[in-house]
Amino acid sequence: MQTREGAKHASLNRQNPYPEVLKAEGKQERLLSYIQKNPRLIRSSQDVLLSTYKGEVFALYGAIIKKDGEVASTRNEYKAMASWLKELVTIGGVLVAEECLQALAPRYMKRPAMRDEIQHVGLL
Repeated sequence: MQTREGAKHASLNRQNPYPEVLKAEGKQERLLSYIQKNPRLIRSSQDVLLSTYKGEVFALYGAIIKKDGEVASTRNEYKAMASWLKELVTIGGVLVAEECLQALAPRYMKRPAMRDEIQHVGLL
């Protein structure tokens, strides 16, 4: 389940063909710039950007995870954050994921449901 902000960005992606046009034209630098302004669109463009801009892609994931982790207060929001974590680990960003967890440790240590969702990713 997506957060309201995540749903908004998913909707934006369906309505805005610009990222797909940039991908089709091979304009990776412009695509990255656009994604940095709309970070939740990274999932739909990571396949194109990862080989050239691995650090930037990981940084976008990290920023989303930290932001979501700070404001999450329901099980569904914890699951959404854990989904981002899992995807980051899947694409090779284990170190960034661990860094995010260190930053969020004071928060998830007090929230058993959040800790539970993070454990499903396999990082705790």
